[in-house]
Amino acid sequence: MNGVNEYTLRIISRIYDGGLSSGNWPAIIDDLTDYFNASGSALFYSDNQNPEINPKITCLSDFWRKQGNLNEYQNNVADDEPSARILRNREPRDIVTDDVLTIEERQSIIDYGQKMKEIFGLEAMMVARLTETGAWFDYVTFQFDGKHGPVRTEEMKNLKILLPHIAKSLEISRPMTVLEQRFNRVLEALDHFHVGVLILTEKNYCLLKNKMALKILEMKDGISLNYGNLLRVTNDLEDKRLRYAVRCVTQTASANGLDDGRVMSITRTSGRDSFLLEVAPLSCDADAFGTGFKGAIVFLIDPVEPGKVSTCGMQELYKLTTSEIEVCKSVVEGCSNQQIADIRNVSSETIKTQIQSLFRKTNTANRSELIRRALSVNLPIDRT
Repeated sequence: MNGVNEYTLRIISRIYDGGLSSGNWPAIIDDLTDYFNASGSALFYSDNQNPEINPKITCLSDFWRKQGNLNEYQNNVADDEPSARILRNREPRDIVTDDVLTIEERQSIIDYGQKMKEIFGLEAMMVARLTETGAWFDYVTFQFDGKHGPVRTEEMKNLKILLPHIAKSLEISRPMTVLEQRFNRVLEALDHFHVGVLILTEKNYCLLKNKMALKILEMKDGISLNYGNLLRVTNDLEDKRLRYAVRCVTQTASANGLDDGRVMSITRTSGRDSFLLEVAPLSCDADAFGTGFKGAIVFLIDPVEPGKVSTCGMQELYKLTTSEIEVCKSVVEGCSNQQIADIRNVSSETIKTQIQSLFRKTNTANRSELIRRALSVNLPIDRT
């Protein structure tokens, strides 16, 4: 499989154990540390919209969890930690090692590097940002001792393979961790998440769905459950694509594939704006599915009636103008271009131009993707 060995496939499968349970991340980070023959590692997560989950996802490997090392780091090194500062100016998924630092960056971490070597015997690092949306800031970092030496090309290649999967599992974990924090459970609290969620087997059999998913499926407007409880799409080509996607991500969860998921448009028989569907790998030990469940999680969005959608925080994140954020609010509420023009008392061409600017700044291609981005920034989850 493109030269990817079984160990790498098992690690990818292991990564998706973090999707439904943030409590699995410390053990996953330990496994990743072993995979890279690193001495230590850390997963850092910072979400301004949901700060209560930051400590639930941020975690350290066993090397750093040891009380002596942790105390030494916090007392003598933490203030000089350069990863976040360096990565904020880098593209997501760009792997940064000591060899690619600029002269200015090298000079800025001299004290940090000396302390890491003298106190912990660590002499090399490998670090990369994860999410591509900008809705939160996260990265993973690995530290290597003198015996290991500089980061090797093969290790960078392997991290490049793993990064999309770590990012996707964290993306799944984010709303699930909010549910766990607010309601002390996840699967039983999915009805509090106002995005359609379904959990499927490899054969598209639906094991679990929340109220929002049920509402969309009961429309029978291009997507529904058949009498065998299988998720089916009316459009034959889209149905084949969905089944193929579910099969691929299930293979990834089962350590037999590399597919981290995909986003699809589902044509509606009513002619209204297409549903937006995202499918991703899911690995879960929850009793509801049996031990070692490997399948797919599906997120389903209706752009016509998206429910609770907030644009809070998007203006700052994506540098939107006041006019653009007002138009953004109207778009996610389901207003047409002409309706927005009437509301704002401007021409439809002006609105069209502002919407195109919105798409460009938020890295989205259409209304459905913009709504998906808004839902990603502001998770539509009940407070209580």
